[in-house]
Amino acid sequence: MDFIYIITKQEFTSLYRFGFIPIVQEKILEIKGLTQDKIETDIIQLFMSLPFFVGDEEYLFIGFNKFPDNNGKIYIYDVLEIIPLTNASRYSLQSKFDKKIFFSEAKFEYVVQKVELYIDYQERINGAKAFWELSKVQEPFNEMISNNIIKEAYQKRIDGMKSDNFASDFFVHSLVYERYEPFPKSDLGFFYDVGEIFAHSKQKNLLKVVAIILYRTEQKHI
Repeated sequence: MDFIYIITKQEFTSLYRFGFIPIVQEKILEIKGLTQDKIETDIIQLFMSLPFFVGDEEYLFIGFNKFPDNNGKIYIYDVLEIIPLTNASRYSLQSKFDKKIFFSEAKFEYVVQKVELYIDYQERINGAKAFWELSKVQEPFNEMISNNIIKEAYQKRIDGMKSDNFASDFFVHSLVYERYEPFPKSDLGFFYDVGEIFAHSKQKNLLKVVAIILYRTEQKHI
């Protein structure tokens, strides 16, 4: 398999039913001789040029050796492999299509997971911008926190990490932080939250820090 191409589920149905589909030759990926890292990068870039998706059955990969001629079509007899996005979608597709159709193992599932994370992240960024516009805020949208910080915080949340399990930028901790201490439900409690976030960013425990400060203060008065 020298080339891969990403098609929608509807395009696959048409390919199976009519024996061919039109394609965009510029979006055919030649993978022969490429490293896994390069293949991964090319697949991600290609997905970025396609409409975002939610379900793992929305797209499939097809693999072939012969580069399509200039008529801009791929024929079913040239297709060597049909590769679902995930193994879960593979089992689902096998139950929906003719049993004679063989769906290969999901060879690029690890790449698809990265694409899904990017889509999920981008959806939140776009949601924030849309909320800004729909709320008719007069000031222009201003990104006060860098995308790198937001991405890091998002990844920490995806990985299930708590704010006190790592040390990073204060704003990363402010986005990951959840209150676990019995702080007051008042402005004072929020003040404690900020102190806890700052302590976490330095890999410290707020209550221990407060205890040390109180101890040192008492020692000065002895």
